[in-house]
Amino acid sequence: MHAPSHPDRKDMLAPADLAACEQLFAHTPDADQQAMLISTAVMVLWDEGRQFQRFDPWLLRGQQVLDNPGLSPAARAALGIHLLIARTLGSACLAELAPALAALRRQVEEAGSDALHLLLAALDAYILAMGGDTHGADERIKDAMPLARLEGPTLLPGAQLASMGALVSILRGDADGAMQRIDAMLTHPAADQLPAGILLMARAHRLQALAVTGSEQAIEQAATALRQQIVPARNAYLQSYLHFSLGVADLHQGRPAAALTHAAMSIERALSGGCQAATLVPSLLHAQALADLARDTEAAEALSRSLASWKRHGYHLIAAAAHLEQTRLHLRQGAPAAARASLDAARRLLPADQALPDYHRPTGFAARLAAQCLPAPPVACATNPARVRITTLGSFGVEIDGRPLYDRDWHGPRTKTLLKALIVLGGSKVGSTQLGDLLWPEAEGDRARQALKTALSRLRRAGLQPGQSQPPLWIATRHGQISLVSGLCTVDAILFQQALAAAPPGNPAALDAALRLYRADFLPADLDEAWIVAHREHLRRLYLAHVRALAEQCLEQGTTGTAEPHLERALTLAPSDERHYALLIRLQLAAGCPGLASQTRQRAHEALAHNGWTAAGAASEVP
Repeated sequence: MHAPSHPDRKDMLAPADLAACEQLFAHTPDADQQAMLISTAVMVLWDEGRQFQRFDPWLLRGQQVLDNPGLSPAARAALGIHLLIARTLGSACLAELAPALAALRRQVEEAGSDALHLLLAALDAYILAMGGDTHGADERIKDAMPLARLEGPTLLPGAQLASMGALVSILRGDADGAMQRIDAMLTHPAADQLPAGILLMARAHRLQALAVTGSEQAIEQAATALRQQIVPARNAYLQSYLHFSLGVADLHQGRPAAALTHAAMSIERALSGGCQAATLVPSLLHAQALADLARDTEAAEALSRSLASWKRHGYHLIAAAAHLEQTRLHLRQGAPAAARASLDAARRLLPADQALPDYHRPTGFAARLAAQCLPAPPVACATNPARVRITTLGSFGVEIDGRPLYDRDWHGPRTKTLLKALIVLGGSKVGSTQLGDLLWPEAEGDRARQALKTALSRLRRAGLQPGQSQPPLWIATRHGQISLVSGLCTVDAILFQQALAAAPPGNPAALDAALRLYRADFLPADLDEAWIVAHREHLRRLYLAHVRALAEQCLEQGTTGTAEPHLERALTLAPSDERHYALLIRLQLAAGCPGLASQTRQRAHEALAHNGWTAAGAASEVP
């Protein structure tokens, strides 16, 4: 929150320190003057920026003064606003503050003070925005702006409203609008009359807007100037907000390690000042920096640990942003169902018609996550489950009616090899001559045909259990061609190829679903048969080519996140192919994660040092 002010002071000079407030309050019987002294004490405590627990006795005094029926409407409204500010800075529980706003609005209308109207509008906008209603906050700002003349009694509250309006613009994703509001205030002829606290908060908001719209040089200049002004003031609250703003700038500029340091320093300064509210926002920044450093487990733990506190204190905007960070982590880990659940949790915290927030993230971050959470179209499958299930991507295995086949069930190694050959050759309408030549290349034609006939008979009867006279008819022979019966038999490698072929062009979700079927290389333990090795390489190349196609589709459509897990896997399957590094870097930049892109670029430099650096190096240049 901004520095409080007490507009329309009368009858006595405002004391300069807390001790003077205490002494004057003890000897002042007039209720209006007591209200002014309490409001002034709030100002003094905020200006000191530390030991906010000292608000407590003044809150008790304030409640007693509010109970005085002789308190004037203007003094009542001013005191009520300052007590609410003190509670915001101290307890930080917005859910408890919202009910008091309606009564304060009525009191401000009765007082007829423009200055009080502006001050309440700034406070109201803050509570609404952090509670998740940024649209309502923006409307409060707009309604009050016609009264915000930077002169006379409205100078201070008008400046507070402008600074709060800039913050609301940032939260709504309008950094340019925030810059316009702040620059209009800072360049106003009366700006040099404003208290240092108001000016420093406004410049901190300007730094956050610059993080989105400005150059690295402009950001660095603003950060240096802000640090030189805030640090000497020894105001723990402002120092906390300084490090928070610096961390936001670092996160946007792709320096997550620096952002992590600033987040920790922001939390430490807030705790030293006794300000609970100032610890809540940098806690989110801390988790976001961990995520950008690819420390996913730590990021997930930090988000889970803080979510209950954000919700309990009514900071629903931060909680919604935290759920979006969880969504991103789930997508990165290949858990779309969990990602959709986190996305739904974020939406439930906000008004129904409000867009998800890009909090500390590039424009479109939340929209891209939502697009990636759209369910993939269902994969066509047989109505009845297959009786024979064959796995070849990874370890080889066959189940018939739910019972796995063991070595003793195959009746010889050539029976198993025959099934593998059928799969390599497509599994449908495979010529018996082709199979014979592949498996018995040195045998005469009749001998090869007889060997095939014997192996085929054994294969059909593999898994036949005691007392069972007929095995499932999962292998068919017709006109000299052999097929695995599709209605009874499934093969993971063949399903993978069919899903790739069936994925509609330009549909990343369908292509992603198909690529997920490629669990491992084809029969990696079979190293002796050249035709198995060749098919393994073919399927791997097929997977890698479609991973690159998926990445290109995601870049074209602005839907990052779907392709990244596949590209990471591609780097393990083809570690010397720089195309995968280049695409991963481009996706990370498009997702607003230059820190991750820089790390990937370094990995590429190390992995490709012997081959030089071309496409991936060019793609990784951060604009």
